[in-house]
Amino acid sequence: MKNNNRMYNFPEYKDVIDGLIDNKSTSKLRLQEDYFEICGNYWIVDKYIAGDGVFNETLTPNTLETYDQAIKNKYAISIPVQMLDDGNIVCFSHKNISKVVPTASGYLKTMTLSQVKEIRLNENGDTIPTLEEALNHIANRTPIIIEILNDGMVDKFETKVTTMLSKYIADNDCYNNVAVMSINPNTTLMLQEYLRVVTLQRKCMARSKLRN
Repeated sequence: MKNNNRMYNFPEYKDVIDGLIDNKSTSKLRLQEDYFEICGNYWIVDKYIAGDGVFNETLTPNTLETYDQAIKNKYAISIPVQMLDDGNIVCFSHKNISKVVPTASGYLKTMTLSQVKEIRLNENGDTIPTLEEALNHIANRTPIIIEILNDGMVDKFETKVTTMLSKYIADNDCYNNVAVMSINPNTTLMLQEYLRVVTLQRKCMARSKLRN
């Protein structure tokens, strides 16, 4: 961020950004030339990112084994998350389970975790992980982008994700290895308030509609 041509270190940079957020002046935000070095999130532009953990066609999207393979091959991982009817958060990219598992049917938002865990994603018997399971499994072995798939009202979903990510960041000291994004502008505004040192991204609407 440039302010009268002055350059900032991280604590100063964070204070300035916090001030812009508090004053609802984020439209004035500009990145200074060494932003990525200061915030330590250069991986966003310098590292391959595996959407759903997948980087070749043999992998099943959003399984713990797929995440392991992405980590082994030095990819960052983009993880889509949705909230179930019982409030649990799971890692899955489609609203309708039948889009990925032809033998199953139903919309995730109407299902409970026990119902979801009965679904097998592949012949290996892999199941859909919860966000908590995914975070515990990845354990800061690679940077992650959490994509919040919420095309409805914001609050409960975002609060749950924020709580889990805050614990993950504190446990692993990895604020610079976590990013969050959403197509929902109200989601990003809420996250901007509660995850101030985490990189936020607003995904292009044309590419990020919650898939049916």
